[in-house]
Amino acid sequence: MPSRSRSHPGSLVALLAVLACGREPPMSVDPLAVAIDSAMAPYSAAGALSGVVAVSRDREPPVVRAYGRASLEPSTPVRASTRFVIGSVTKSFTAAAVLALRGRGLLELDRPVGDYLQGFPHGHRITVRHLLDHRSGLGNLFFLPNYGELARQHRTAAEVVGLVGSLPLSFEPGTRTAYNNVNYSALAWLIEARSGRPYPEAVTELVLEPLELRQTLVLDSVDQAVPELADGLDPVGMTDLAPARFNDPSIFVGSGAMASTASELIRWIAAIDAGRVASGGDRELLMDFARLRDDFRGRRAISATGWDGVGFGTHVLRLPDDSLTVAVTLNLNISGLATEIAQAVAALALGLEPEVAPIRLGRLPMDSLEALAGLYRFGPDFYVPGGVLRIVARDGGLHDVGRAPEIGLLPLADGEFLYRATWSRVRFHADDRGQGRSLTFAERFEATREGSVPPE
Repeated sequence: MPSRSRSHPGSLVALLAVLACGREPPMSVDPLAVAIDSAMAPYSAAGALSGVVAVSRDREPPVVRAYGRASLEPSTPVRASTRFVIGSVTKSFTAAAVLALRGRGLLELDRPVGDYLQGFPHGHRITVRHLLDHRSGLGNLFFLPNYGELARQHRTAAEVVGLVGSLPLSFEPGTRTAYNNVNYSALAWLIEARSGRPYPEAVTELVLEPLELRQTLVLDSVDQAVPELADGLDPVGMTDLAPARFNDPSIFVGSGAMASTASELIRWIAAIDAGRVASGGDRELLMDFARLRDDFRGRRAISATGWDGVGFGTHVLRLPDDSLTVAVTLNLNISGLATEIAQAVAALALGLEPEVAPIRLGRLPMDSLEALAGLYRFGPDFYVPGGVLRIVARDGGLHDVGRAPEIGLLPLADGEFLYRATWSRVRFHADDRGQGRSLTFAERFEATREGSVPPE
């Protein structure tokens, strides 16, 4: 475990100023490592940091910092070599494999999928490009009423697609974009059919071996032995963690079932940028298909984000004009957190002030918390239309007891909190008496208070 520096997150800037004045920092202290440790300390205190942070400039060894626990029982620390599930970053590998098969003349992007896969649902209307672009209109697994049960069962790529095969199309293929994991499970099925090999073997031969990415692999089954693979963790309450629920990785075949290390993800995203994964027009297609084009503080950026909704989060950020790459791999079921940390570390490496959530741990006055507590209902535009938050005041904090396990709201400022499970900001709006009447979630969704939370 690295030491926790007590310096200000801007300590990198301060140390560089020391060097400019002719003074030397303490021996064996990397100023960027000191700055990263300082910036990460509030996350650790809030139970919001378990994973690896790696940052590298081209042709320089990466600075790698490891925090937290790879497993709770037995208690095992995270190491630089720990592997993490990378979620939707997997899609960039799947897209690269499809383009590699195209380069070998084994498929065409604008051919109907049904020309290659017998029995593919709506196969005469959906093209390979539609799948890559998330424009197929196929049904979404997450909307199935028994998804939780389905996610615990092992399936082939064809069987995963078959779960939505009988559903009508959500829209005419090619007319809209709707991000959907099933599209990339369908591509995994296509890769198997056109390569003549199981998806894990095909991706290894087509993508991983040419780049010598030996720490990256496809997760095929819950029984698969993967050395140094971290256990997924779920946030509980204000700062606690618990083992994440079980999902069979096959439910995310092609879309989210791969594992890697932070250092190897740096090599992967840098290889894409350099045109060593796909060159020329195919490089541009890969950038678009995997949604890698981004912007960071006015700088051109390449980024990929992964969150499996179970126990892992990943963000890889490359700034080509600065020759800088950051990778954050977490074994925490907190969406959005890896992105915030990666952007903070990139800012530090550029000598900029990081933008991090100003978490204030500690008990708050119960009377003010009780005035905000209640049942808040969202409208039809929420992730779950008509969804509710059941907020109670207890032990000097606010808790959503409607989630299993229940989750805390971390205080930021007066009336503003962080919903720990998704790292989303929650701002309460009170009436003239200080009583909560509504809230804004993630700066876009509105929920109205309907009364007190009924006792259990």
